Amino acid sequence: MALLDKDTIRRAQDVDIVDFCAQNGYPLERVSGRYYRGVEHDSLVVDRAKNTYESCIPI
Repeated sequence: MALLDKDTIRRAQDVDIVDFCAQNGYPLERVSGRYYRGVEHDSLVVDRAKNTYESCIPI
């Protein structure tokens, strides 16, 4: 039994992480063309081009 149906997963994948953070009061700062870093948690790095996040990646 799947925890989430395929439609829910697809809709979640379509959400832009940077926009989601901005709309929910989680500040990010742009550190280069496609990378954003959490203001309060600088180990959080978002790759906007891939719409993914890492807990720590070299920039």
